[in-house]
Amino acid sequence: MLKLAQTDQQTDQQTGQKQYVPHYYIVNKECDRHWLSVASKPKDNCEKKGLSQTKIGLSQTKIGLSQTKIGLFQTKIGLAQTNIGLSQTKIGLSQKKIGLSETKIGLSQTKIGLSQTKIGLSQTKKGLSQTKIGLSQTKIGLAQTKIGLSQTKIGLSQTKIGLSQTKIGLSQTKIGLSQTKIGLSQTKIGLSQTKIGLSQTKIGLSQTKMDSDWMKMGLPLDKNGTLTG
Repeated sequence: MLKLAQTDQQTDQQTGQKQYVPHYYIVNKECDRHWLSVASKPKDNCEKKGLSQTKIGLSQTKIGLSQTKIGLFQTKIGLAQTNIGLSQTKIGLSQKKIGLSETKIGLSQTKIGLSQTKIGLSQTKKGLSQTKIGLSQTKIGLAQTKIGLSQTKIGLSQTKIGLSQTKIGLSQTKIGLSQTKIGLSQTKIGLSQTKIGLSQTKIGLSQTKMDSDWMKMGLPLDKNGTLTG
């Protein structure tokens, strides 16, 4: 009967399990004793059985070593996979950093776009303000044009009034000329009457001289100065 003996060694650092070393000992009922070394091996049947069991133990030891090698190989594979996972994790972190950088760049570009939009809005507001100023100036120009038209109408009205007054003045001038002509006519009439008066005066003077002459001659005269007989 084969049994495994547990060693006093520490637990395995990788698996955390107790380590077992195949120290085999044989319980031989025929020999009725235990043995561990070649020097104490029994003879005859016990020796043959001990050799067979020793071969079996060695085979199992080889199998254990093979399994240990397989475990180590699997451990190496696990470490390699772990390294691959770490590399992939690093790659993922790098990609995340790149993504964050691209996100920051996108945010910066968004901020630039917003700034440009604000500048565009400011320029639009300035343009609208200038348009309003232009409209106000246009309204002022139209108002001034209306004032100018009103003043032109007033000037035309004043011109018409002046023409009317000129016509009235001409009419009054014509009346004055007519009155002047009438006055001249009256003056001529007065002169004619004056000439007639002068003629009558001359006639009276002539008669007076004749009367004087007749009186000097001693001719009889009546009260009216008329010659009698």
